Amino acid sequence: MRREYYSASIGDFCGTRKEEIIGTLTANSEFPVEQTQAQAWIEQIVILQETLRDRHGKFILEVKGAPFGSPKMRIYPDTTVSGWHTRI
Repeated sequence: MRREYYSASIGDFCGTRKEEIIGTLTANSEFPVEQTQAQAWIEQIVILQETLRDRHGKFILEVKGAPFGSPKMRIYPDTTVSGWHTRI
């Protein structure tokens, strides 16, 4: 079972249309996706694609399952970027 709603290399993420990413997020969501959530994802995608355009690494959006940090904090990350570096 996948723990993320969407994952790809940063290059693939930046080259994918936001509508396709929203479709993947919606299909993998455990809950009904309301318009406000879809709009928040669109805004995140636009900002992140612009910010990460020249970066390389792994990109994960919406992690489900166990929280990060202490159990009391219940922190669930929306976005995780690993191996972030700029190619010179």
